Amino acid sequence: MSAWFFHDDQGWQDVDAYAGPGVYLLDPADSQMAAVLDAALGAELPQLALPVQPGRRPPRLVLAAHGVLALRLHVVFPRREPELRRSEEEQLQTRLVWGRDHLILVAPQQHWRRIVRDSLELDPHAPQDKILQRILLTAIYSHDSATQRIIAELRELRNALRSSLNNREMRRIVVLNRRLGELVVSIRDLGLTLRSLRAELGDADPLRDRIDEIYDEQRRIEEILTLIWDRYLGVTNAYAGIIQNNAHTIMKVMTAYLAFLMVPIALIMPFHMNTVLPMEHFHYAWYVLLLYSFGTSGWFFFQWGRKRGFFHL
Repeated sequence: MSAWFFHDDQGWQDVDAYAGPGVYLLDPADSQMAAVLDAALGAELPQLALPVQPGRRPPRLVLAAHGVLALRLHVVFPRREPELRRSEEEQLQTRLVWGRDHLILVAPQQHWRRIVRDSLELDPHAPQDKILQRILLTAIYSHDSATQRIIAELRELRNALRSSLNNREMRRIVVLNRRLGELVVSIRDLGLTLRSLRAELGDADPLRDRIDEIYDEQRRIEEILTLIWDRYLGVTNAYAGIIQNNAHTIMKVMTAYLAFLMVPIALIMPFHMNTVLPMEHFHYAWYVLLLYSFGTSGWFFFQWGRKRGFFHL
């Protein structure tokens, strides 16, 4: 049972009990420490404890006594998969409790905690509402960064799809489109949380201006993500048409190849029939047949390799 405690005068400390007002960074496994800090704030928030039970949807926002608020964030980070040689986007749930000069962050990943620590060290004397603003903006911008990574991979797949002979790229595009949709749902869920918080705060509340700025930025990122998702979802059918055209091209090439091979077969047939034509040297026609077959195959391979870049490997 331990947590990282930050105070502008003392810096970062590893504590195992309540150490006064400041910023606390916890791991989801430290549920006992989270309960101790909730009790120190005078607010019991068991319904926001991490992890969430399967099949249950936790509340977005909880306003407790003495002006203490707790909310749940979705933060997106890249998760490297060496066997796939690419990064997969992973959504992590973060529990945030704010109130009475306290800020408690239960973060499920060390990378997320490091970002918060770096943000605090930039301005150690920043007020708690500004620190809250930084954390919320970091969660919002993580969705935008994840979208940019997905777009970069979609562009590579689009270029590879022009010369694709199977549907591997298409399956990957469908997966990425689904992940874009998940990001849109996540950023909208964060927007609903901020909207609920705005409705609970009064006009004279000093936190209202901060929340308004964060909500405006969330709306801007949400509109961008929605437009990107609609665009790439709409062109998926065009990608399917490209694959279909490639398949038709292969069928046409094979048909032409078989038609070329039928010519020597038609020429060699009279030598196996009863005929009165002077064909005593007909066995030389086999050499013509082999030369024609290998020549046609080589010509098709050369044209295919020149167009696909085979000779530049």
